[in-house]
Order: sequence, then structure tokens, then C-alpha cells
Amino acid sequence: MRTRLLFCLPTMILILLFSASLVSAAGPFTDNGNGTMTDTGTGLVWPKNGFCLGWVNWDAAVNNAKNLASGACGLSDGSLAGDWHLPTIDELKSLICGPGVPVWGYDGCGGSNTWNPNGGRPYEWLESQGFTNVVRGNAWSSSTYPAGQDSTWFVGMFYGYISGDAKNVFYGVWPVRGGQPVRADGPPQLFYATLQGAFDDAAGGVVRAWGVTFTESLSLNRPVAVRLLGGYNIDWTGPTGVTTIDGDLTIDTGSLVVDRVAIR
Repeated sequence: MRTRLLFCLPTMILILLFSASLVSAAGPFTDNGNGTMTDTGTGLVWPKNGFCLGWVNWDAAVNNAKNLASGACGLSDGSLAGDWHLPTIDELKSLICGPGVPVWGYDGCGGSNTWNPNGGRPYEWLESQGFTNVVRGNAWSSSTYPAGQDSTWFVGMFYGYISGDAKNVFYGVWPVRGGQPVRADGPPQLFYATLQGAFDDAAGGVVRAWGVTFTESLSLNRPVAVRLLGGYNIDWTGPTGVTTIDGDLTIDTGSLVVDRVAIR
């Protein structure tokens, strides 16, 4: 039976049962062989060289990250100026926080920043994962610190301290670019540029999508049961919005449950 569906179901199915898998995790990391590393837990792509843009104030950090392109910092990935950005605090924390990472000298991941004399150093662990030249100090984020517009969050790559500071001090810059906007839960966990790509591969289970608009018509034509969960942040830390599909959804075979998804 062929069904053509045009519907909007942003709140039909609760997804609280899936919340445990939304923790932002550091790695495992994949070396892409082009000067970049992908965090397979978030899909985010980072320069393998973790400190190629030097010590700068926050304004320069934003500009330097935005202007990074293939040919600089050991990159041969074909990226253009504008593809990279200064990471949000959640994106930056995702490098050092999550299940399986060591306990740091300061427990910034737990929000306490309590000193632990037996704790490790994030930069050493990140280099053991394949990164090089990771900043031996604090790295800027793009997120405003609660103290005000003149302060910004940073992550300390030496001891794991996470806090905020004035924008006129000099910290390191580690740009990031967004991963692909569709994720199929594993194992193995896979990322896709389109929803149809995930549907074509899906063996059933959960497919998650960023809270953006996909201009494509979708077809599910295999005997699998898929849950499409939308509205995720680009670092996959949680659903806060709605995924919009600007096109038709056709189900030939199989079944689909959606949440936080609008189809128009």
C-alpha cells in the first residue's frame, strides 16, 4: 500500500526514554586524513592541529575561526572561509566531557571545578586520541558568560577548568565546523547529509535530525521500523526545536514514528 503523508506532529510521541543517549561525549575520534578529526559521538569536525591560530582576544578569535580555510593549519579538506566557527561552550566541552574520558585536575565537566590532585590534563588525553599541538591553556568559546556581554565562556585544556573571562584577554582558538545534520543511532553510529540517506541505510531504530529545514521528499520502502526524532542542536546535546521537511513523505513498506517533526 502506498501512502502519501502531509502532516505536522511536533509533540505526538514523548522521547524521554531516549534521553540517556543524548550526553555529549568526547570521541571516539576519527582521523580523516585531511588535517581534520571527526568526533563520532557528536559529528563535529575539528582541525587536527589544536593550536594553529595562536593566542588572541575574543574578537580576533571569532574572526580567525570564521576565516579559516583549506590550505591553512594543515587542512586539505576543501573547506572555505565561513565553513568554520568559534565553538559554543557545549561544542567545546564536548571535546573533554563525556563517558570514558579521564577525571581532570578540575572537574569542570561536572560543573564544580573542584581541584583533584590526581586528575589528568585534557590536552595530553586529546593528543593520545590523535590530535596534535593541543593548546596548553584556555580556549575561547563563542558563548556569553552569565556575568555579561563583555565576558565569554572558555575551556581550560590544561586542567579541565571551565569558566568565563573578559573578552580582552588572550586565549587559544580551536575552530569547529558542524557535522552532518542527520544521525542514525548504532551500532555503528552513522551521520548523513540528508534524511533520505539515513532512510536508505536504516536497519530500523532511531534516526535523529538537527532542528533545521530539509528540502527533500522522503520515501521509506523497506520493511523496517524507524523512529525519526527531530529538533536537535548541532552538538546533539538535546532536542530544543523542530525539524521541518519541505516535501512529501511516502511510505511504501515499513513503519515510521516521528517526534518534533513538521512536514509541509
